[in-house]
Amino acid sequence: MRCFRMAHSISVEGLDFAVPVPEEFDGPLDFRLHLPEDPVPLTGSGEVIRVEPREEDGADPEEGEPRRLALRFSYLAEEARARVARYIEERLQTP
Repeated sequence: MRCFRMAHSISVEGLDFAVPVPEEFDGPLDFRLHLPEDPVPLTGSGEVIRVEPREEDGADPEEGEPRRLALRFSYLAEEARARVARYIEERLQTP
């Protein structure tokens, strides 16, 4: 089964999504993703988690239900983790 989502943000710990992940993607799962301008995919495993609504995202924490908006990595090879860290560092330096 496949699910395509555009990541809202990425860290060496996981991905955050703007759109919830379908319920059928429950429990541990394997993933494959591409960083922009990197032709070699990152692969690993993780689990979709629910995220509480946050004011800084424009949500009202008092009214919102947690939504399936994040993938937390349970396994990401050190080489792949280094690529993610390098990608983040490069983006932070871009004006």
